[in-house]
Amino acid sequence: MNFLFGKNRIYLDYSSTTPTSKKVQKAMSPFWSGLFYNPNGLYQGSVRNKKLLEGFRTRVGSFFGAHSEEVVFTSGGTESDNLAIIGSLFAYKKNNPNSIPHLIVSLIEHPAVLETAKFLEQTSEARVSYLGVDTSGVVDIDELKKILTPETILVSIMQVNNEIGSVQPIQEIAKILRHFKKHTLANPQALYPLFHTDASQGVLYSETNIQKLGVDMLSCNGGKIYGPKGVGILIKKRNIPLESLFHGGNQEFGFRPGTHSLPLIAGFQMACQELEGLKEKEIDRVGKLHDFLVVTLKTIFPTIEIHGSVTEKIPGIVSMSYPDIESDILVLELDALGFDVSSKTACKYDDPNESYVLKAIKGVGLNEEWGTLRVSIGRDTSLQDLKRFIEALKQVIDKYKSFYKTLEKKDKIM
Repeated sequence: MNFLFGKNRIYLDYSSTTPTSKKVQKAMSPFWSGLFYNPNGLYQGSVRNKKLLEGFRTRVGSFFGAHSEEVVFTSGGTESDNLAIIGSLFAYKKNNPNSIPHLIVSLIEHPAVLETAKFLEQTSEARVSYLGVDTSGVVDIDELKKILTPETILVSIMQVNNEIGSVQPIQEIAKILRHFKKHTLANPQALYPLFHTDASQGVLYSETNIQKLGVDMLSCNGGKIYGPKGVGILIKKRNIPLESLFHGGNQEFGFRPGTHSLPLIAGFQMACQELEGLKEKEIDRVGKLHDFLVVTLKTIFPTIEIHGSVTEKIPGIVSMSYPDIESDILVLELDALGFDVSSKTACKYDDPNESYVLKAIKGVGLNEEWGTLRVSIGRDTSLQDLKRFIEALKQVIDKYKSFYKTLEKKDKIM
């Protein structure tokens, strides 16, 4: 585990992004020079690249249980989420111009979903309901049943939360939506409400087949699955109407105009192919490391709090809070000791406020959020890495406990 900034550093922020695997790098390399052709031309090089592109699309579709024409390549998870949400809303309003459609998202969605929903709400394009979660960070199913209306056109719930690792009941939500269409709308074949899931954090360790999940649309990001950054997908079932967010070309079935980045697409499909062979083994290996970390932390630090579900979680993400030491101090002190960890999603790191995910969890308040760390384990993480991390964390905590005791003594003297 020594690929960043020298051999002595230990990377424990795989939820933020993963390194690009060697197989992915190799799959991408021919397209930077020799196979540089635009796949939309008519001459031999372009025609060959077009065939390669469609082969990649077929393989990615197979990995997600989708037809090739249901795979839309994008620039990443954020664009895919925006296309799913805004694109489906625009398509609906095209045929219902005077309506104010209703959207449902959870309070702990990735900013790509949450901020998009807020934007549509603020611009009066839609009415939005924000679904609450329990103390484990799992959405409230009973609340979902109550807030569904005949005007609801889209439900967007992430598969796995990127801060605390809680797994959402996607298949159960799909059943609820089918029941709603059959019994409330009295039309089992009704198109709306659509069901979208951001699966960027779930693909490594959870179900990826859209048929088994029961979703209409699924987003994924290459940078989360040991693929290249700058590429993602939206899986969209064939009967789902969408409007493009961009204008200028007919690439990607008209949903994503612009010359294809074949190096990135080649890398993405290889990441999926590689994951297929590693998934079961990694779930077991990372799960054991996860359990070791949690048990050891609780033993050494009795006052530490581990966030998220004990059972409904993926292996590899451990969110913890330690009282009286600020998150940024912990992150920076550990950084100085050679450990790369975070306190919350990197997409909101410039926000000085507390983690909105922890705030949404009932029972977690402002004081408990102080000293929050997110440690995420990946393919290169070893047991020794975690032992070294625990030693470093103890060093940092002991340092600040001693510092605060000194301050208390001075206060008493004064």
